[in-house]
Amino acid sequence: MNRLFLALAVIGTTVAGLAGMSVPRAAADGTDLPKALQGLKIGGVSYMAYMAGKANDETMNQFDLKRGYLDVQKTITPYLTGRYTTDLTRLSSGDFEIRMKYLYGKFTFNAGSFLTQPNVEFGQGHAPYHDFWEAINGYRVQGTMFLERNGVMSSADVGVVFGSNLGGEMDADYKKNVNGHYAGKYGSIQAGIYNGGGYHAKEMNENKVPEARLTVRPLPMQAPGLQITAFGVAGKGNVARTPGEPLPDFRVLNLMVSYESPRVTLTGEGYAGTGNQGGSWVDGSGNSRNQNGYSFFGKVKFDPEKPWGVMARYDHFDSDIHVDTNDELDRVIGGVSYSMSSGAMWLVDVERVMHSTDGTPDDTTAELALQIKY
Repeated sequence: MNRLFLALAVIGTTVAGLAGMSVPRAAADGTDLPKALQGLKIGGVSYMAYMAGKANDETMNQFDLKRGYLDVQKTITPYLTGRYTTDLTRLSSGDFEIRMKYLYGKFTFNAGSFLTQPNVEFGQGHAPYHDFWEAINGYRVQGTMFLERNGVMSSADVGVVFGSNLGGEMDADYKKNVNGHYAGKYGSIQAGIYNGGGYHAKEMNENKVPEARLTVRPLPMQAPGLQITAFGVAGKGNVARTPGEPLPDFRVLNLMVSYESPRVTLTGEGYAGTGNQGGSWVDGSGNSRNQNGYSFFGKVKFDPEKPWGVMARYDHFDSDIHVDTNDELDRVIGGVSYSMSSGAMWLVDVERVMHSTDGTPDDTTAELALQIKY
């Protein structure tokens, strides 16, 4: 019995001692972590959905994994960061494929007061327009943005791109409650040179494609959420070169006006272009076809402190305005969202696509989609 009491006393003393010990905590800058973990950031974005309706003249009634991104970033030096992002997508066969979305080194520089946080991505990085647009839209879980949705181009490519905010940054309240991405006080800029195949096609020719975006915030004090954006591409379609024949043109001019506040986001954009990134929009002689279109988007949070929101979008796209065919497309989307946190959201939406081409049936689909971001 005495031995039992002695053992309990020893155990109790040990537990009390352990309870009183201070557990080492990681420093705010992570410098007491193992070197391999210092500056390491791992995240992901997933889109899952249940979808029902009719698309491409086929009835839909299925659960689906719409997209899955795994993102790894590592600070190598104070001026160099590496990024590795995979993209899980479903093929037309129904199987899944893992693609490389981003794989680049990002160099960040010190500059004067006008160029704020200038940087260069070298490798497979962002196209200048899509990431900027997605940060304003906030509903990528529903589907891709206007240019990508209508087959003009993809959102990443292999090359080199320069980017910078302009004239300092918006204040902390704006970045927290409205939008912290590309939050230059007077706007932002990105310009790059790419292979031209996008992130899921190899380069088929030696042509390099320049792309550029300029965003101006004209009234940063009076109307901080107002931005005017111009985006352009001037290159050739990504097809194999045939000796003696020119490559198809690929040109884009896209203008957007956007307004953001804690309660309301409104955008309107207009597009005029020739050909597409894949080089497939050509006539019988191999000349690129012309297109135009426009899109309007809006989202409302009636109370910024509450999780509910509504969104609506309308696209119009004419894929060949110089050929005597009626091949226009109109897309209408409306939905209601419920945010469980800054990275988790439910969305219920309905999408209707109306085709003007004779014999092409309209599509109507509804979905319950879940976004998980961490």
